Amino acid sequence: MKLRVLFAASECTPLVKVNSLADAVGSLPKALAKAGVDVAVALPGYKHLADYEVLPGSDIPLFLVENEEYFGNSEAPYRDLAADAKRFAYFSRQVVQQMARWGFEPDVVHAHDWYASLIPAVTKKMGLPYASVLTVHDLATQGISADDVPFPAGLSECDLRGLEWDFQDKNIDLLLQGLIHADVINTVSPTYAREILTPESSEGLHDVLRACAGRLCGVLSGIDYDSYDPANDTNLFRTFGPDDVAEGKAMNKEALQRELGLAVDEKAMLVGFTAPLVDRNGLSLIVEGFKWMMEMPLQFVLLGAGDYRYERQFEQFAASFPSKFSAQIKTDEALARRLYAAADLFIIPSRFEPCGLTQMVAMRYGALPLVRAAGGLNDSVIDGADGFVFEKYEARQMTAVLRRALRVFKTPVWAQMVGAVMRKDFSWDKVAREYIPLYERAIDYARK
Repeated sequence: MKLRVLFAASECTPLVKVNSLADAVGSLPKALAKAGVDVAVALPGYKHLADYEVLPGSDIPLFLVENEEYFGNSEAPYRDLAADAKRFAYFSRQVVQQMARWGFEPDVVHAHDWYASLIPAVTKKMGLPYASVLTVHDLATQGISADDVPFPAGLSECDLRGLEWDFQDKNIDLLLQGLIHADVINTVSPTYAREILTPESSEGLHDVLRACAGRLCGVLSGIDYDSYDPANDTNLFRTFGPDDVAEGKAMNKEALQRELGLAVDEKAMLVGFTAPLVDRNGLSLIVEGFKWMMEMPLQFVLLGAGDYRYERQFEQFAASFPSKFSAQIKTDEALARRLYAAADLFIIPSRFEPCGLTQMVAMRYGALPLVRAAGGLNDSVIDGADGFVFEKYEARQMTAVLRRALRVFKTPVWAQMVGAVMRKDFSWDKVAREYIPLYERAIDYARK
């Protein structure tokens, strides 16, 4: 008999996306279906989803939890935390209660982040035989809410373990309740699963996570290889593949230098960065190390928007170094694709990073990543083999590794590394093969 898995989440590419969890919910079910799993997806019934019955590009059933007040009067998935806590508590209850009506009763319910984190508790209260997996995409977002939130989920105080401890600060942490009740917990990279067991990275949940450590593991997420394909990407100046990567990147590099007003210089290493301009993404290291970088034989293109102080700082840098540094203060997916294709190296100096997709996309487009050894960055980049890694969150260490990269730039070693990154497999098909044993483990836990 086929393994049956129901995904429950607040977002799903291409239907609704705010965060990267949407990519996982939109891609992993398709890969699991290819691997022989019977899979379906449950989402809130946002206003624009009423006519969808399957996940676009597949025959995977799409089930919608409809409620005009909570979901039907808006296309945006999120409002404010107080409202969202009640909305998604209701969603959690309805997913469990409507499975029979939907005609899809799973072996495993796979809930994603705090938005679906009460599903394991509801399942247990109703005495249903479904195992539960909770994926934590980012522990920093926990769904901390008022004490009346369990009621839209059909729960009472006696249904939630650890509630007295949780409510000491006069609120309820919905993600914490998911961690306590889920049969298996996983994060989006093995390193992040280890990091969150430490007080420094646990976002206040150190004791709970330590208690759940036997049910916790990490599976590195993937990227959509059909979407991110330099051989077929119409955003590029010139498409390319593994066999003509050097020529393709050279042409894209020259075209991007012209587009952004940088000096056309084939010998300069072109360094790229694209991410929201917020502290967690390592912006303070770039600011601190910027003067040293401008003394090196490189050019730097930064693409992103966010914190105003960073936006203004990088605009000032661009005015001071117009031939070497370009600050594109905006979100522009087409430009991001051209930057991936043109860049020789991508810098990702994150303070913390549960998984990270930028390094995977960069490698797919033949750009070597320079990353801090945090979370999924540590799991996806091997120093000296397919990229460059620094350990401490320090600008001096970051720029020292950048100098090391410059020493091998344009050498046979560099060409070998580029060949290695283009052969790496970060596809969702590979990820799916790792999730199947995880589901079997959850079923085992639930039976016991």
